Amino acid sequence: MAVKKITKWRDEGLDWRDALEKSAIGGYQGLFAPSASNGDKGQALTFAERDQLAKQKRWEEMTGRQWPTESQSFIDVDTSVLELK
Repeated sequence: MAVKKITKWRDEGLDWRDALEKSAIGGYQGLFAPSASNGDKGQALTFAERDQLAKQKRWEEMTGRQWPTESQSFIDVDTSVLELK
């Protein structure tokens, strides 16, 4: 049963080693799912970050397009085309 949990967590990209370590250090008899982390500092995602990721995922599924990045969020207008001759 524990092996199945660890395999599932590994497949989901969660830090299963951390879950094992915390269980051993805490003297727990069972295993508890590790929290999702942002990968940078090992800290759990905030509710706002989770909401933003969920919003982006839903938008991409609905539109079939990739969520626009910061560099894609503006329109570069060539003013030479707008000049009157």
